[in-house]
Amino acid sequence: MHKARGFTLIELLVVIAIIALLMAILMPALQRVKQQARTAACQSKLHQWSLAFSMYATQNDGRMFAAYHGGGTTDSDVWGNALRPYYKEPDLRLCPTAMKAYDEGGSVTFGAYRRSRLQHHNDHGLGSYGLSTWAGNAPLGMEAHYQYETKYQWRRFDVRDAGYIPLLMDAQWVDGWAMAVDEPPEYSGEPWQARGGHTGGLRRFCVNRHNGFTNGLFMDFSVRKIGLKELWELKWHRNWTEERANAGTPVWPDWMRNFKDYD
Repeated sequence: MHKARGFTLIELLVVIAIIALLMAILMPALQRVKQQARTAACQSKLHQWSLAFSMYATQNDGRMFAAYHGGGTTDSDVWGNALRPYYKEPDLRLCPTAMKAYDEGGSVTFGAYRRSRLQHHNDHGLGSYGLSTWAGNAPLGMEAHYQYETKYQWRRFDVRDAGYIPLLMDAQWVDGWAMAVDEPPEYSGEPWQARGGHTGGLRRFCVNRHNGFTNGLFMDFSVRKIGLKELWELKWHRNWTEERANAGTPVWPDWMRNFKDYD
């Protein structure tokens, strides 16, 4: 009768080494799949927002709400409140890569802001998408108060080149007035308010949540990935082409230099 033979120490070490090698090969691939799944889930949420905006447009003769803070009417409040009748789930405001608030340990890139005006359904007002305030329909003559040329707002959804006009996207804050002269973040995850002065503008939207890309919803209700450098080439407001030509090409920081160019 033959005696049962077990593994030798060397054989066990070889098996462990093979398993470790396979894990080293598979882990990056699994991580990429996980990132792709989160990107797809983010785009799915933005598609749901497109339905909310579309319903709002249908019921308001194609007009956008004011999209600025203040004014005393429901429509003049932030987008979360203006669209409240058209969505139920609070987590719809959160990108799947940015579910945790900054003040609870979330990073700037992968964190959510907390905004009291968005509070409802007991969700503490968390959000990680931001509205382009240029998409709004604020009363004319507000420039002195808001320091922006509100006459350049789009005001309606049915405008020319709507597929290039940002509406809602990944962001560090609830909204933002993008300007062609805005400088890119000096480093990935730079807080939009870190430099003081100008209120962040494009830095609010230039967040690297999707491996060199961000996700965005446009005025024609389409959703797609946007290269971070491409943010400067979108048509944020009615005078953007002229403003962009005068501003020139931004000086890209080191962390953005290898990203795809769009100009």
